[in-house]
This record gives sequence, structure tokens and C-alpha cells, in this order.
Amino acid sequence: MRVCHFAASPGLGRGEFYVDLANEQSCRDDLQVSLLIPHDALFRERIAASVEVIEYRGGRSRRNPLFLFELARKLRAWRPDIVHTHFAKASAAFRTIQRWVPAKWVATKHNPRPGPIFEKVPHVIAVSRGVADSLQRKDARVIYNAIETTAHSIPKGRAGDNVRVLSVGRLESVKGYDRLIRSLAPTGIDWHLQFAGDGMERAALEALARELQVSDRVEFLGFRSDVPELLSACDVFIQSSISEGFGVALLEAMHFAPLVISTRVGIAAEIFPDWLIWNPTDAEALARILKNRHELAARYAEWVPKQLVRFNLTTVAAEHADYYREILAK
Repeated sequence: MRVCHFAASPGLGRGEFYVDLANEQSCRDDLQVSLLIPHDALFRERIAASVEVIEYRGGRSRRNPLFLFELARKLRAWRPDIVHTHFAKASAAFRTIQRWVPAKWVATKHNPRPGPIFEKVPHVIAVSRGVADSLQRKDARVIYNAIETTAHSIPKGRAGDNVRVLSVGRLESVKGYDRLIRSLAPTGIDWHLQFAGDGMERAALEALARELQVSDRVEFLGFRSDVPELLSACDVFIQSSISEGFGVALLEAMHFAPLVISTRVGIAAEIFPDWLIWNPTDAEALARILKNRHELAARYAEWVPKQLVRFNLTTVAAEHADYYREILAK
């Protein structure tokens, strides 16, 4: 079976699940896998040698005829059995050229934001139950994301009163980083907060830290390639998001951090017990979590290995392959 994954974004260089998925699928004897990506994709070095890379150079506007013609020409040349699009832009572009590409089509919806295109795709994968529920259609197949990791053990938190807090992601308003800073400021706990990531909200968050007189305790690391090491060195990872489709950063934290706390969003809303959920409307909640972090970390170390089994990349790749076969059979 020939499967072509199509992404219309250069990405961030890390966290693109479809790259890990394509890499893992390319190890299977029953699949030939390619990635149709922009020539300036930031994740190019992460693609395995066993994945055939098809680069396009045209503009990224889904309405640009030259761009659409280039996509159709490259797809027809590779002759996939399945075209698997990721996110709305790639899905909308492929819908325009679908009639010229003799292949079955499936699209993955990665977030719960409105996406009319996913109501028109013949087959849809949702990365969580919450994402599936954001659709009007009820036939979306839920297949969780997974990440590639090496064997390791969850580290233990450090002793001492200073608490190293870490959050990873784009500095955007949907991540709720402003309320994380506001909630940490009055706790009366000796904490140090690091943000790994960059984005449009950085200046506003720096100004907020100055306003609350905690700028010396909030550190903006920018984009980092050593996130697993940062996670292993922190005491607690906190996902403060207002909304998440899945939460790849959260899953990575579950593999490497000694304690992971989240708001009730994305995959955390589906698998996290209440004692790992932070409710930002409770003014004392975060202080309680940090004060009880050693007890929580001990419980977490017993709980998390059982959860990670369902996010095994080999298992997830097999689930996708099974769904492709169902689609071809129809």
C-alpha cells in the first residue's frame, strides 16, 4: 500500500506528529510511505531515510492555481493508494485537486477549532475524543497521537524548597501562560518558571512578569532542541492551555518529567485523574499542587507507565494502517 502524507506548513522543527507517524509507518513491510512537504520545511532533518520526500516549491495559498497544479502533478507521479492530509490548509488544497488524483483520501483533524473542510472529507481521523466531538459528523475515527522516545525511567523530583516549573509550547494566548504566571505569583512558594518556545505573546508575558514583580523568576528560553533534558531537570511540568486538540508537549512531558499537571483540555481531559488537573478558577489550587508535589510525584510515577502503553508509536502506526485498509476495502 502506497501512502502519501501531505502537510502544507513548514512546521516548527519539532512536535510534528505526522513526521513520527510517517517514519514509523515506513518501517512496516506492507507500506510504502512518502511525505509531500514545502521545500523549506523545518522538520526536514527529522524525516527517516526510508520515507520518500516529495518537495514542492510553489506558494502555499490553497487558491493559487500554480501551487495546486504542482501538487496534483507530484501526487499523480507518485501514484499513492492513500493520500493522508494533515490540518485544514492541506485538506482544503487537496479537496480542490482530488478529482485529478486517483487515490483514497483521509484527513487528520489535530485540534478542536472550527474546520468546515473536515465535514467534507470522506474519511476523518481525530487525535482525541474532544476533537471528534468538535465535528458535526459522528463517523470520525479516534486515533491518539504518539511520539518517538527511547527507553528511560521517570526521574524523581529534586529535594529542597525551590520548585522548578516548566511549560513547553508556542507563546500564544490559547496556551494560557498569562494565567499561569498570575497564579504562581501569590503562592508564597519559592518557584522558578521556564518557558521553552517562542511566539507572538512573548513581549506581553514579559511585561506581565514585570508588572507582578516576578520577572527575575520567569525565564524565556526560546525555541529549544533539548526539551527532553529540560523536562527531566524540572520538578513539575504544567500545561496551562485554554484549549488543546491533543497536547503533544504534554505527551512528551509524560515520558520525561517527574510530575505533569494540566488544565482539563486535550488528552488530559480524557485520561488524567482529578489529582493531576489544575483548575485555574480556584485561586489556591496551584499552591496546593506545588506544596504537595512530592506526594503527587510518587503517585504519578506509579500511574504514568500504565498510560504510556496506549501512546506507543508502533501501535498507533498499526491503527492507521488498519484504517487505511478499511478505506481501500470500501
